[in-house]
Amino acid sequence: MKHRFVFFFGCGSLVGCAGILGIDSLPEQSGSGYTVTVVSGAGQSGLVGKALDAPVVVEVRDATGAPVAQRKVTFAASNGGGYFTDSVAPVTDAQGRASIHWVLGPSALNELRATSEDVTATVTATATDPWQFAVGVGLPVGRMFRDGIGDAARFGDVLGITAGGNGKLYVTDSLGHTVRQIDPVSREVTTLAGFTGASGTTQGIGSAGRFNTPFGVAREGAGTLLVASVNGQVIQRVDLNTQMVSLLAGGNGVGAVDGTGAGAQFNLPYAVDCDDAGQVAYVADHANHVIRQINLVTGEVSTLAGIAGTKGFADGSLTTATFKFPTGITHNGRTLYVSDNANARIRKIDLDAKTVSTVSGAAGIEPAGGFVDGDAATARFTAIIGLTYFDGFLYVADRQAHAIRKVDANTGAVTTIVGSPPSAGVKFGALDAVNGVEARLFQPHDVAVVVGPEGAALYVTEAGGTDVRRVLLKDNYPVTSFAAKAVVPTNGDARKEAILDWPRGLALASDRLLIAEAIGADIRHVDLKTNVVTRLAGADDERNDPIDGVPARFGYPNAVAIDEAKGFAYVASGDQLVRQIALATGETKTIAGEAWSRGTIDGPGKSARFQDVQGIALDPVGQKLYLADTLSHRIRVLDLASADYRVSPVAGSSLGYTDGSNVEATFNTPRALAFHDNALYVADSGNHVIRRVALDASGYGQVTTFAGNRGEAKHVDGALLDARFLTPSSLAFQGDLLYLVDIDGNALRRIHIPSGTVSTLLGGPAGAPAGPGPLSMPKKPAYLAVRPNGEVLFTTYEENVVFRLGPP
Repeated sequence: MKHRFVFFFGCGSLVGCAGILGIDSLPEQSGSGYTVTVVSGAGQSGLVGKALDAPVVVEVRDATGAPVAQRKVTFAASNGGGYFTDSVAPVTDAQGRASIHWVLGPSALNELRATSEDVTATVTATATDPWQFAVGVGLPVGRMFRDGIGDAARFGDVLGITAGGNGKLYVTDSLGHTVRQIDPVSREVTTLAGFTGASGTTQGIGSAGRFNTPFGVAREGAGTLLVASVNGQVIQRVDLNTQMVSLLAGGNGVGAVDGTGAGAQFNLPYAVDCDDAGQVAYVADHANHVIRQINLVTGEVSTLAGIAGTKGFADGSLTTATFKFPTGITHNGRTLYVSDNANARIRKIDLDAKTVSTVSGAAGIEPAGGFVDGDAATARFTAIIGLTYFDGFLYVADRQAHAIRKVDANTGAVTTIVGSPPSAGVKFGALDAVNGVEARLFQPHDVAVVVGPEGAALYVTEAGGTDVRRVLLKDNYPVTSFAAKAVVPTNGDARKEAILDWPRGLALASDRLLIAEAIGADIRHVDLKTNVVTRLAGADDERNDPIDGVPARFGYPNAVAIDEAKGFAYVASGDQLVRQIALATGETKTIAGEAWSRGTIDGPGKSARFQDVQGIALDPVGQKLYLADTLSHRIRVLDLASADYRVSPVAGSSLGYTDGSNVEATFNTPRALAFHDNALYVADSGNHVIRRVALDASGYGQVTTFAGNRGEAKHVDGALLDARFLTPSSLAFQGDLLYLVDIDGNALRRIHIPSGTVSTLLGGPAGAPAGPGPLSMPKKPAYLAVRPNGEVLFTTYEENVVFRLGPP
């Protein structure tokens, strides 16, 4: 179905509603004794991207009716996405007149406003070929954020799960930074607390509360949950009655410090569990390699088992035993069970005897890991995450085996009840079945048991399938979808039939589109002529351990660029690497950085270190790759022509806002770059401005503010320095037009460089509807790419597709 593209805005006055009411222009508006009159050019029609036949001419007169010369008139494309080819702030001539040539934007209705002092006249024009706004690549399934019933719900990255004392299920959505509630009877999914896409650790009620990548969740009592915010380094409390989010412990940075409340430190707290009395919580402190305990009355945190900072495998007393990246924790009375992930074993902590022992998992066999059912001494696991105890057994989410394992808590014997071992053929999938071992899961992460009318049921979160499945603990363990619909990313012979997994960065060359899939951990290729979608580089198991070669693996790729003439693509990813991919073969190699190693070090590529490269841009001849190292607040360059891929500074030195030369300049989280006319344009997101870096012969840059005003986070179109932005990100040039996304403004914007016109192509702070069809501007646009005809392709942080704004 084709959808017409029209803007609708709220109207506070007749001036703002002129186009909606069908009035071609409001020819005369007065104020302060002056009038601004539209003399000519109103009511025209034309083609999108083409200048109207006649200029718009306005006339300024004073209170006596006399024309006013040398009076500044400011023109702004206030609706429709058009721009101007003349100065947007001319002064009136002797007749009091000023004129401007107007290029129509993609909306059916275009509007401009001419303002002198505080007086405004509005003119509308009609595009005879308005553009469409629709999904361009992918099906709207999988990794998204929507409340709903059953299959209609969507999760971003559903991880932890627990049963609340009120009979509801609660899950953590780590990408959305929210806690979601599921009614086990109606299957309705609602958001309990947190605000989609907004991270933090602040106290607040419902959507005012903040989580930072919540992983583990546990029932504290009849009306309270505990949540482990892994990147926030905190354990938080959620009151189910009031929806109040509050801090229990942590938040004092990263570390292993015992203490009370905010005085304690964690290092990636993955999972949390509470004792039956609601007196003590237990935390799998992942990167500290220990189990911590929290007094729920006083908030005091202490180390229960393991040696902080020492990873290993040793049973023994609480103070001598060691763990290696524990990920899950559950209990039965005075016994704790731990998923000791990197050791691929289930461990047991006896709280009375004060000892640690191994329940199951090939004791003494190194390296640990594998997939074998059997007794305690021979059974093996791949990547065990969540686990729960019920009726004498442990149910374990074996994530990379895409299976649920059942462990006898007394003997340690292991059987697989859902999924099949990799050797059986299909490794993963989204298949329900009446026989559990015939079902297919996709990266199960956590499990919880609820006893209902049909008996005991195991609920399983799937990080890969982004859903919740239900397994009845009887007969052959039948598996059904429960909340959201399990999906597996696929290629396709039509770009609207492919299933993506968290598309982020985009790159265009000729009729080739590359998509960096952050969670899918690969680079997808779309042939825009044939619509065939294939995988250029990456593997279908979605593992994020970076590996070069074919098939390659990536750790959260987010930015991509193409040098079609030389046959390469370049990718920057969250694993702190910059990679080169051969377009013909998909052969991938690392050219700069070290996997998962953060830093700000220049030098040869393999010695260089990055904080978080979120934007990249090639120079026109493919000799240099410019990098927006977002968290180091620097612009850097990688020399592709040098034998060692040397990395050097270009501009920026620290967090701040200072124009100036090279390291004298400062930025605030620069997210994106675009190269144009020997200069770099920078989306300086934290300062809400566009900066320009004029490159000199030495490669350093002189930094100036190009558009916007520092710290003024607003949505305002107009002249360059009069315009305002809301977290600008992602930049792309097409001719003299600079396209950008405003993340928090929920808008696509563009700047016509010669005239200095900033206008809105689509959306706005309120997410303005795009037309009479079902689509409206999605929240939080992320990355964009622009075709030669001006067609815009873009991704968002809340939808699992690539959108298209372009000709019908």
